[in-house]
Amino acid sequence: MEVPEAGEIVATSDVHVTLLQDTLYVGSVPAGELQAAAYPLLKAIIAVPRDTAGLFSFTQEEDGLTLVMDDRCRAAFDELGEASPVTYAPHKWRAFEIHLGTLAWEVPGVVAFLSTSLAESAVSLLNITSSDRDYLLVAEADVAAAAEAIRERLQHDVDGLREAVLEVRRSHSEARSPSVRASGTNLAEELSAAVAAEAAAKAEAEAPDGRAAAPSGARAAGLTPRTSGDGDGGALGATLERTMSSTCKLSDAAGESGGELYVKVLAARLLVVRLQLALLPQSTHAIITRLLFSRRSARSFWSYTHTDAEISLIVEEEVLPTFPPDAIVGASTVWRAVKLCGRSFAFDETGVVSAMYAPHEAGVHLLNISTFATNFSLVEETDLERALAAFEVPHRLEEPWDDDEPDEV
Repeated sequence: MEVPEAGEIVATSDVHVTLLQDTLYVGSVPAGELQAAAYPLLKAIIAVPRDTAGLFSFTQEEDGLTLVMDDRCRAAFDELGEASPVTYAPHKWRAFEIHLGTLAWEVPGVVAFLSTSLAESAVSLLNITSSDRDYLLVAEADVAAAAEAIRERLQHDVDGLREAVLEVRRSHSEARSPSVRASGTNLAEELSAAVAAEAAAKAEAEAPDGRAAAPSGARAAGLTPRTSGDGDGGALGATLERTMSSTCKLSDAAGESGGELYVKVLAARLLVVRLQLALLPQSTHAIITRLLFSRRSARSFWSYTHTDAEISLIVEEEVLPTFPPDAIVGASTVWRAVKLCGRSFAFDETGVVSAMYAPHEAGVHLLNISTFATNFSLVEETDLERALAAFEVPHRLEEPWDDDEPDEV
């Protein structure tokens, strides 16, 4: 299969999908080592060439910092040599930039729809949401397959695409019905079984002579769903068939960490906004303070994405006044972050994303952010109760915390 050149993969009046030029790297910095990464972080944020910004994104939450970066930004971290606190994912990555414009509201769920198509094509992915675009990251080896799947799925006009998305939602709803689910089975059990089935299927597929090969962790969620009537395959097939993305990671030994699978609703009230590029230098103090010196860093969630097209922030509403006047542009919709918790999540493994997309199937608009260790769904605060009702796992609410003390500077 021929690897496409960088540039537009799909270009219609309704949607533009572009394969970005740069090779990307995904890395992680532990929460306790952020100070060691201060200089390369500042360099990656500020030292942006005038002709192109490339792609630099970080997401900060209680487990640490997830980095997505091009060669320019990685070079800043590599200058630290052995002192670099960054652990890198095993693959190089490429990004498909998806710009839907008004189609995002006319046909909600397009990104989830594409994620399903990539999973069906055995393509694993990471997903980054910005204020105006989505980025689907795939391993370099999967670029050709991903491009083919995206072209095939987006060949419809708006009405045809809307019907295709609705058909996927209908099939997922049927798969989730009690008549399909095995009696006495809960989602945590299904996910554990799904991971075991994935490892077995991948080992068989990779064996050169038909013999089972030793399983190796892989993010791809491209399992062929088993049909109901195959023993316990009904419930397992339903779990795999309704997978909408490959953004969560569940350990091969799903039960070794013990504990209950659940979602945690973070206390922070988040806004999705754009930062004016011309005011980036004046905004550096606010960014670095939030990143390295804020008391929120230990518990909260926020994300920064800088591309050729925009600088996007997903950040707590109370942080915005720390930016210069007129630096921030965006809507006032408040979002809440929902994190999947309770088990050990390894980077290269999948099987739990369907749980995170359950609210979408119930008609709740979602944003998505993949991190090195897990996945976050963002839902509008007004839809939070509906979203939690749609999840098939218990939920816990993070307690609000006292914000009277100022951040360090």
